[in-house]
Amino acid sequence: MEALALSAFAPLGDNLLGRRHARRCVQKEDRTSGDGGTLAQLLALGPSPSQEEVSRSLSADLRSWQKRPRLAMVILTGLAKNRRPHVAQQVLSFMAASRIESDVIHHNAAISACSKAGLWQLALSVFRNMLKESALTPDTISYNSVISTCSKGGQWQLALHLLGDMPRELLCPDVVSYSSAISACACTGLWQSALGLLSTMLRKEVLPNQISYNAVISACEKGGEWQIALKLLSSMTAMQALPDKISFNAAISACEKGGQWQLALTLLGSMQGLGVTPDAISFSAAISACGKAGQWQLALYLLINLPEKRIVPDQISCNAAISACEKGGQWELALSLLISMPLLGAVPDAISFNAAISACEKGLQWGVALSLLRSMAEKGVVPNEISFNAGSSACEKTGRWQFSLGILRSMFGLRAAPNKISLNAVIGACARAREWKLALGLLGSMPETRLSPSEISFSASISACSDEDQWQMALCVLSNTFKNDNNYNNNNCNREGLANEISFSAALNACAASAQWQSALSLLSLMPSISLAPDKPCFDAAITACSKSGAWQHSIRLLRLMPELRVDAHEVSFSAAISGLYQSQQWQFALTLLDHMTEAQLTPDQITYTTVVMACGRDGKWQLALRCLSLMPEMRVTPDSVSLSAGISARERGSFG
Repeated sequence: MEALALSAFAPLGDNLLGRRHARRCVQKEDRTSGDGGTLAQLLALGPSPSQEEVSRSLSADLRSWQKRPRLAMVILTGLAKNRRPHVAQQVLSFMAASRIESDVIHHNAAISACSKAGLWQLALSVFRNMLKESALTPDTISYNSVISTCSKGGQWQLALHLLGDMPRELLCPDVVSYSSAISACACTGLWQSALGLLSTMLRKEVLPNQISYNAVISACEKGGEWQIALKLLSSMTAMQALPDKISFNAAISACEKGGQWQLALTLLGSMQGLGVTPDAISFSAAISACGKAGQWQLALYLLINLPEKRIVPDQISCNAAISACEKGGQWELALSLLISMPLLGAVPDAISFNAAISACEKGLQWGVALSLLRSMAEKGVVPNEISFNAGSSACEKTGRWQFSLGILRSMFGLRAAPNKISLNAVIGACARAREWKLALGLLGSMPETRLSPSEISFSASISACSDEDQWQMALCVLSNTFKNDNNYNNNNCNREGLANEISFSAALNACAASAQWQSALSLLSLMPSISLAPDKPCFDAAITACSKSGAWQHSIRLLRLMPELRVDAHEVSFSAAISGLYQSQQWQFALTLLDHMTEAQLTPDQITYTTVVMACGRDGKWQLALRCLSLMPEMRVTPDSVSLSAGISARERGSFG
């Protein structure tokens, strides 16, 4: 049995002795031979020489290599250090063509060169060549190197496949094998797979190390699983894997993505007590967590206190603080931070400017936004689609459609491809200014720029047609949302298209502007048949259309229909109906609706009360008119000159009558 056991471990012992002997040979040869000159010749050939050039440079070493193949390791190791993977592969080809015996160690050195250069395809090619052409059996180091290279190249499927192949080749994956595979999963946020590999390690009694845990925590961070990330962080010490900066930074980022800013700050504060010094990445993640939660004051506090922690604010931390101000609606502070970045030694980039421009957009500071957009080129920062879109949106929100259109034209001139957001912002700006021709022209031009109109595109274009005489155009644009819907089926009305509640509301408003009540009712009845539920704006527009055209009965019917469809009527709904009742001289129904409003705990505004006062007064019901007027202070509504004048007129009519 002892002999059998010794014979089983003999190959392992020989392999270890062989590697030690190879290292001694390499060290000795590196000192005494001329391979240093050969390596220099190969490096001088550049990263991608021809096979002939490589063979010519190696010809002087042919005989010595044939006698002692391990001498080739000097060259292969040097090529790996200098990241020349293609040359390393050509060295292996030279060895095969010259009948120089190569082993696993030679191939591992070539794979290492590929790994350092980040060329996973080439690493895989060298690895497979070991099996096919060289008839060699890859060892654990071979697998680990290829798995690591695939991981760095984002090839998680290949990494997991190679890890699964190891037991079939009678190789036991070690902590490096698993950690590399987990890192591959972490790069793409496959937290379930990463967690599964960690469980497999424990089941196989392979003790996870710091790298293993960090990779799993990072995977959970990318997958938004902050609870699991924190649980893993807390379990590291028990598994003899002490958390480091990477561990904490990944956990803080997980809390940031999960909206857990309090936990992010708690982790940041606990690092020092556990002997881990926070760095700029730690603070940047915490600043970002505060910013996303609207805690811009805390974000600024963290940034300002960085020098006390002997941390120089960098681009990332400053950008996170500017974004925090942007989300908190603090455009002045965002602008101040952007201007002060060079003083802190941080160079503003596109992200810095984009966040500041977005802050100005939210603050309706279109002039400042455009100024920042223009200054980007002066600062050597190339504006991107986000920059242009934020500037255009700032102009759109303030009705500066000409400037919004100018930004769009600038994008074409600077070869910055506009996207849907770009076009939608300009269409929205034109819609606000009622420039319906321009809006429809931009909508029609979208296919020319290889962009498909979205729900927002159509809704904004329909809104642009809300003038009194453009209701047919609005309905025409709305009908195009169905023509563009490839999934629309007239038979079963199963749709997933471009028409939505907003586009119908815009079309209904166009009908209301021109008092087209029949069209408005048709649109409202069409919505359920295409799986759309009419909402408050839709009902309000339809009621307004009926009121303007004297179809007051339909206005009341729509008000009664709203609760049946689980839509709560609000002040606007009642006010629109009461306005129609005044025009139709239906003072009784106007009073009834006013009572319904108070029963529904809705507060009529000045216009609503005034309309009812005028309706009663016009029909000689001056007592009722004055009663309505007297109710206004009780409902905390101050009568204005119009309502008081209506009450006086009602009393005068009553006296005259």
